[in-house]
Amino acid sequence: MKKIIIVLAAMAASMTAFAQNRPVHDWAYTDKYFDVRNSLEAAPQAIFYGDSITECWGQADMDFFKEHGWLELGVSGMTTCQLLCRFRTDVINLHPKYVVILCGTNDIAQNIGPIEIETAMGNIISMAELAKANKIKPILCSITPCDIYKWNEAIGNPSRKIIKFNNLIKDYCKANRIPYVDYHSALDNGEGGMIAEYTKDHCHLTLEGYKVMEKIIVPFIK
Repeated sequence: MKKIIIVLAAMAASMTAFAQNRPVHDWAYTDKYFDVRNSLEAAPQAIFYGDSITECWGQADMDFFKEHGWLELGVSGMTTCQLLCRFRTDVINLHPKYVVILCGTNDIAQNIGPIEIETAMGNIISMAELAKANKIKPILCSITPCDIYKWNEAIGNPSRKIIKFNNLIKDYCKANRIPYVDYHSALDNGEGGMIAEYTKDHCHLTLEGYKVMEKIIVPFIK
């Protein structure tokens, strides 16, 4: 009986979403920004695309995005493969001039399981290639510093993996003439972690940290 109730509840949710002409919630969270996408009257100049670092940026300082006419479409917890899956929905179909891609830390944190950083880098490369193929200019960002993931402390200090991942991003950008935004150097405490006043949990940023990032990114978008 319990299984039957669960199935019926899932069917009811799906039917409701269909009736509202909204997609059923999926692994890549393509429904999260359904209302935002449908309220746009013109293509945004830039879309900031990523995980919680990006989503929390919008929550901490939405005026920054409104001031410039840029769109923040981050989804907390997302890995590079999930971001790749929703790239068409939340980037390509919206026709921005730029897409600012900031991701990778959740792959290192093993949010959906272990993954080689080279594989995660491949997902970022695929997003950059898709952007260019659709006449969107990709801007790739360094992963921000972190020395402990509070939600998965068992994996230990991730700072060296972050630096290794950032070097892969930087090298790819240099080889393919793609702008590379180095947030890491400005936020690093010298030991691979984030400067204390810029973070609230060793990973996610305070408003002060985002203000540092804002000064860095603005010159890249013209």
